[in-house]
Amino acid sequence: MSKILPNSWYITKKEFNTEIKDIKGTLSTLKVSTMNIEAKINIYSDMYEMNKWNLNKLANRVNKLEKQSGVIPPQELLISGL
Repeated sequence: MSKILPNSWYITKKEFNTEIKDIKGTLSTLKVSTMNIEAKINIYSDMYEMNKWNLNKLANRVNKLEKQSGVIPPQELLISGL
């Protein structure tokens, strides 16, 4: 079942290339923007992991000091999630 399209629906290769050039330009711009966003997300992810690691180290140090000195910290000063 092939349908015959009206002549107004056909375009030449030159017209197609002209139209596609704008799309390629927009796509190129969006690709660069997306890559920049991905790079920033990776940086923030690395920073998060580093901060989490440092927080765990600090919490361990504080817990050891509290146990050695017999200090019982108030509930509101406890580091949650550890």
